[in-house]
Amino acid sequence: MPQIKTFRIVGHIYATFMIVIAMTLAIRSLGSFGSEEENSTVLALKSIFSLYCFSFAVMLVIGIEMEKIEYVIVYRIFVISRSICGLVYMVINSLIIIVDHANEASTARTIFGIFLLIVAMIIFFAVIAFELLLVEGIKRYTERSIEIIKIPSVTAV
Repeated sequence: MPQIKTFRIVGHIYATFMIVIAMTLAIRSLGSFGSEEENSTVLALKSIFSLYCFSFAVMLVIGIEMEKIEYVIVYRIFVISRSICGLVYMVINSLIIIVDHANEASTARTIFGIFLLIVAMIIFFAVIAFELLLVEGIKRYTERSIEIIKIPSVTAV
């Protein structure tokens, strides 16, 4: 495992990346309202969800800067719940597409859809494992800082 001090820098890069992604998704979702291509309800949910991601990423930055382990733990819980919601959304959408192709005469498209779902789930779990590893390193960094502060100093008598 890398040195714990590097997780501060990597955590800032990760949080900045998440903030940029969340703001980009929010702007894109809010800019697409009124178009006939996507459902307005889905766009509203995407924009609200991206604003939640933005606020939790800002909370992670504050947790790193102020070395508040509580903020990092709350962010880890958010990552897990966000991942579960994303996995459910991905599986339901993929199953809808697979069932749609199953109604056609071609079975190759159905098999290809199932294969893509399996590959997407493998990639999804790999990304989530990497993300949780990163958050765990940030948590250890903040714990280490707290332990250093709590050690009592001994003076010579």
